[in-house]
Amino acid sequence: WIFKLRYKIYVEEMGRFQKHADHQQKILREPYDDSGVLLGVYSDTAAIATIRYNWLSDPAMRDYVDLYGLTCVPNADRARSVIVTKLMCDRRYRNTGVLKDILLAVFEDGLRAGAAFAYMDTNLPLVPLFEKFGWEWRDKAVVDHPEYGEVALMQLSMLNYSLLESRSSPFCSILNTYNGTDRFSSVPPVFQEKTMNQF
Repeated sequence: WIFKLRYKIYVEEMGRFQKHADHQQKILREPYDDSGVLLGVYSDTAAIATIRYNWLSDPAMRDYVDLYGLTCVPNADRARSVIVTKLMCDRRYRNTGVLKDILLAVFEDGLRAGAAFAYMDTNLPLVPLFEKFGWEWRDKAVVDHPEYGEVALMQLSMLNYSLLESRSSPFCSILNTYNGTDRFSSVPPVFQEKTMNQF
């Protein structure tokens, strides 16, 4: 269902070229999914929001590391960094709390897996939205994404409570209750699909 939602939004709604789109089955599944963590919000049997994260140290993410200019990230930080991609929400739910829910879910899931830093790209008009959550526009960098054109490069220091608090970030409540010893592992998890059956 996640792959169908991707296709619906990227191909049918936005009309964007996606090299991994399967137009017969109307799904969009990428090689990055095989080593990533996919989160989804569902209504009945359909996905209405989704997001993915992969570890920066994952060899499959080399294209993103190069695109974002992250080869200079120290090894110690690299092992605790994730790349967040494929955030999307069904248009019928965009003015509800679903987008916030999926962002909170990926933040908490990343923390529990041992992440401390996150990177992603977004369309320039959406920068202020993510800044409210605590994301920062990394060096005001604009990168030329091969499929989406010019996008802003964002970074998030997940453990920087003072920054998150200064933005009144919804992430603060999660970080407040987070126990640093409650980490499952710093080893990148295998592909899994998780759901939030809230609707």
